[in-house]
Amino acid sequence: MFFFKIFNNNSPVVFIMMPLFLILLWIKNFTTGSYTVIPFDNIQMPLYSAIQGLTFKNTYIAIFIGFLLIAIQVILFIRLNVKYIFIENRSFLPAFIFIFISGSFIQLQRIHPALCANIFFLWAFDKLLSTYKRNNTFAAVFDASFLISIGSLFYFNMFYFLVFLWIGFLVIKPFSFSEWLISIIGFITPYFFLISYYFLTDKLYYFYEMIHNNASARNSILFWDFSYYLFYGFLLFLALVSTLYFLQGINVKKIVIRRYFTILLLLILFLVTAYILLKSASVELLTMIAMPISYLIAYYLITIRKKWIKEVWVAIFLILLFLIQFFN
Repeated sequence: MFFFKIFNNNSPVVFIMMPLFLILLWIKNFTTGSYTVIPFDNIQMPLYSAIQGLTFKNTYIAIFIGFLLIAIQVILFIRLNVKYIFIENRSFLPAFIFIFISGSFIQLQRIHPALCANIFFLWAFDKLLSTYKRNNTFAAVFDASFLISIGSLFYFNMFYFLVFLWIGFLVIKPFSFSEWLISIIGFITPYFFLISYYFLTDKLYYFYEMIHNNASARNSILFWDFSYYLFYGFLLFLALVSTLYFLQGINVKKIVIRRYFTILLLLILFLVTAYILLKSASVELLTMIAMPISYLIAYYLITIRKKWIKEVWVAIFLILLFLIQFFN
């Protein structure tokens, strides 16, 4: 058992291994061209509809674009940790965990709305954290809300993430009335231009129908094999253990790290709540919850003292991930 030792490294060799593991995780769909139709393929937001056109209805192109989007998100994920130091140890372990979780659901190894929107969410999350101990935050507040709005034009449920953004700002700093106003303006700006376009082209009815269909859609993705239950059950257990471990030592952490991890925990809670309450939300939210869970689990694995426990956790994680590849 040596996987933890390999992943918990920051050498150039380990960095080069990342795309190799990503390819291995997606290799089955690359070779077979397997493409699973999901409900949002029939009910598309405008920007997702546009990017779908780039696939020319070719399943291999759709899978390849999805692969590229994940690769971009891995880079954004690593950049977040470098910039805000969630994990003080220089390690690529969080990035490996992110790769494994975000690519674990075989049927979503393709382009889909949440995958497109998550790039804008990671960018908005960066803007949110950047407001810590800054005096003039108007630009960052506007940008974060604007990016969430753009994301919602790919994946409608991103619309609700504005609420999380406001909660995050309240955790980071006192949020003034003017900043609330700037946030609302930033969010409605893309919709103002979109509605203007539909108005000028006499298609307002199409805009209303599109929003209504996406908001009321029942996004039931029913491809649950027993291997998924094993993997995600273990992932839930490991995330709970990691959360309790962090909360146990929260008082000795720097204030900024406490606030950052508080936002990560609130994001997990927000996404779980969205999954339960929104009938239009389904397993595609895994794309977004991969980020906070990866940081949380990586923090736990890196900071616990007993090396054999780390290796056992990682070994079980990889074995269950392999079972998904084998049975799906």
